Amino acid sequence: MSYHNLVTSEISPEMFVFMKTKTYVCDINQSLVIMKSMLFTLLLVVLPLQMMAKTNGSTSPVDLKGLFNDKLQKSIVEDIPIRAEISGSEFLVLSFEAPIMDMAITLYKDGVMVIQKSLSVFSGDIETLDLTFWGAGEYSLKLTTPRGTAVYGNFQLE
Repeated sequence: MSYHNLVTSEISPEMFVFMKTKTYVCDINQSLVIMKSMLFTLLLVVLPLQMMAKTNGSTSPVDLKGLFNDKLQKSIVEDIPIRAEISGSEFLVLSFEAPIMDMAITLYKDGVMVIQKSLSVFSGDIETLDLTFWGAGEYSLKLTTPRGTAVYGNFQLE
């Protein structure tokens, strides 16, 4: 018995291209489904880890005092639109609730300047200073601008 002449249908070139294109489109759709499921799984894993990292770290606020000169109102503002907190014992996190131009951030440890930085920020910006290199001690934070802002705060790391 010969199987050689069993399949005798001819496929036209147009039909062949159509079949290849359909296969290619199916492969792309299948790849997209796989990529979407991988992205969903990644987000499902990463977002809870991020939430745990934020909630497990202990934070303590730094009491800021001084004068904040608001350029827009041309007056001294009683409420300081800057929040400072220590995250764990590793980071000083500064949150800004108003735009501040040409601000100088100076951090002292045991009376010695360890960080000096100049920057401009917008409302909602966050600046994080890494304290792991400097370790335990008495810290003083000073925030100044050429317009007369002088805000300071003290904290201790153990």
